[in-house]
Amino acid sequence: MKLIANSLFIGLACLALAASIAAIAFGIWGDFSVNYGHDKLIAIAKNTQWESIAAGLLGLGGGLFVISSTRKQIEASNEVARKNEIHNKEMRVLEICLPIENLKYMIDDVYIFLFASLQRIDKLNNEHKIDDIIISINFVKSKLRTYILYFINFEKKFGPTHFNVKIIDQINIICACQENPVMMTECTANNATQQANQLAHLLKILKQPCTTAIIALDEKIQETEERYKSSRFKNLPAVEKKTSIL
Repeated sequence: MKLIANSLFIGLACLALAASIAAIAFGIWGDFSVNYGHDKLIAIAKNTQWESIAAGLLGLGGGLFVISSTRKQIEASNEVARKNEIHNKEMRVLEICLPIENLKYMIDDVYIFLFASLQRIDKLNNEHKIDDIIISINFVKSKLRTYILYFINFEKKFGPTHFNVKIIDQINIICACQENPVMMTECTANNATQQANQLAHLLKILKQPCTTAIIALDEKIQETEERYKSSRFKNLPAVEKKTSIL
C-alpha cells in the first residue's frame, strides 16, 4: 500500500512537470508566432499566461516530489527504529541466556566428572591400591573445590538477575558438599578405604542436584527465549551448543 502511494505521488509529480514543460512550449510558440489568419490556437497561446501556469505546475510537481521523499524518509526512519528494537531484544536475550548456558555446561562437566570419578574410585577400592586411592581422592576433592568456587562466584555475579530459586537451591546443595566430613578430612593410608567409600557416596548424592539444575536451566533458557520472542529471534548469533549428557 505504501509503495503504491509513493508511486502515485511520483507519477503525479512527473505529470505536473510534463504539463509545465508543455505550457512553457505552448506559450513560447504563441509568442513567436504571427497570427496572419486569425488562427484561434495562436490567439489562445498569445493570451495565455504561460509563465504563471508553468510556475504553478512546477511548484505542484516539486511539492509532490517533496511529499514522496518525506514519506520515504519517514518509512526508512521507522524501519531503522524497528530494527533497533529487535536488535535490543536480541542482545537482551543473549545477555540473559549466555550466563545460563555457561552454567549449564559447567554443571554438565561436573556430572561427567562425578560419573568418571565414581568408576575410578570403585575400581581402585576393589583392587586395594591404597596409594592410587589417595592420589585419586585428593584429585577429586581438589576438583570439586574448584567447581564449588566457580559456582559461588557465579551465583554472586548473576544469581539475583539470571536464576530462579530452584536453580540457586541446586547450586547451594552442590556447594554445601565442601562442608561434608570427607571433604574436610585428610586422606591417609589408614583411612583411604573408608574415605573412598564416603566420597563415592557423596558423589552419588551430588548427581541429583546436578540433574535437577540442568533441567531447570533448560527451562529458564526456554522461558527467556519465549519472553523476548520476535519475528527475527531465530536469526540470533548462534551460541555454541553442547549436547547434554542427561
